[in-house]
Amino acid sequence: MAKPLKRKKMNALIILLVGLGMPAYYKIKFLILGIVQIKDIFNWTIFAEIFFGVSLAIIVLVAHGKLVTILRNYFYKETQIISIQLIATSFLSIIVAILYSILFWDFVMKIPITQEYLFDYAILGLFIPILVNGVTETFYYYSKWEKEKVIKLEIEKEQIKAKYEALQNQIDPHFFFNCFNTLSVLIDENKKVALNFLQQLSKVYRYILEIKDNEVISLSKELDTLYTYINLMEYRFEDSFDIVNNIKNVEKNYLVAPLTLQILMENALKHNVFSKSKHLQIRIEIDSHSRLIFSNTKYKKTKVISTNTGLTNLINRYKYLIKEKIIISDSDDSFKVSIPLIKISPL
Repeated sequence: MAKPLKRKKMNALIILLVGLGMPAYYKIKFLILGIVQIKDIFNWTIFAEIFFGVSLAIIVLVAHGKLVTILRNYFYKETQIISIQLIATSFLSIIVAILYSILFWDFVMKIPITQEYLFDYAILGLFIPILVNGVTETFYYYSKWEKEKVIKLEIEKEQIKAKYEALQNQIDPHFFFNCFNTLSVLIDENKKVALNFLQQLSKVYRYILEIKDNEVISLSKELDTLYTYINLMEYRFEDSFDIVNNIKNVEKNYLVAPLTLQILMENALKHNVFSKSKHLQIRIEIDSHSRLIFSNTKYKKTKVISTNTGLTNLINRYKYLIKEKIIISDSDDSFKVSIPLIKISPL
């Protein structure tokens, strides 16, 4: 609605400018040349002149609009439209101005029109399309640019969303690949423990199904699920890793990408050597910059079969969710991942 409203205001301004400006121009001109006196300015003809100026502007604007519509339907290249439109509308406006001037003054008002007046009206007819073309084309191409920009942003958004959904779909096989490896080991060692492990795994899978279509979930829920996952890992690793959670209840008012903590936990367990005598220390906290810090001591394995899915997946998902990046700090004795948290907006 904004663009048509602006055009209507512009057309009204042109009509007002021509309707009042043209009589004022002639009155001042004749007054300076001494053709008329001040007392002769405000006679009955001024109303006819104002009516003529207003009606001329309306007719030229209507003719201009009709011709522009025809040209836009006929020509498709923008360069063609601009040049042809300017020439065609200018020529049409001059013809309309001359013919209407003769019709109005000679036939309606019975006042013979001179060549000087016809020339002035022709120039006026030329002025209107030049002004209108300049303003309306600005509106037209700006509106078109805005529309194309919106379409482009929508396409980019859909592409990003599709990429994000593809990343989400990578989580299941990655997660279950690691769990089934663990299960296969437990089956050989203790079938009863393997059965309990399978029951815990079903709980985690139920959670994955629940958050399947969610882009983000609460940090509180993510922490709860992490401990279910830790229970799974304890079946295999027993008492060989410690986890310290320094996140307070008051600090749980945040959102994270689903399975963020599980992926970080998997990464820590997968790439380190640890045992009952040499525990892997894992720490979770929120720093002063509202970032989730997941750190672990580093006892790096010499050979690890890795698909490079976990952290890469996480980094790409957070690129979609938030402008801030994941920061990874890798030293000789520790590995730390800093995750940007998404604050829950208050209602």
